[in-house]
Amino acid sequence: MVYNRDAEIADTFEWIRCREDRIVLAAHNGHVQRWPVVLPGMGPATPMGMHLAARPAGAPRSQPLMKRRVM
Repeated sequence: MVYNRDAEIADTFEWIRCREDRIVLAAHNGHVQRWPVVLPGMGPATPMGMHLAARPAGAPRSQPLMKRRVM
């Protein structure tokens, strides 16, 4: 089910974070955000960012690698 995907990504990220000093994670904004994702025809989903923010260590600091200019 699609709702479990972000929880699994968060679990994997946390597993690696316990073993490494630094991590680079490339993910779409929809996975990194810390508020519910709402898609047409579906109920709200919890993205990876919310899963990580709810854990004792808190959410990791995110640093965008690319910025898009809006015209």
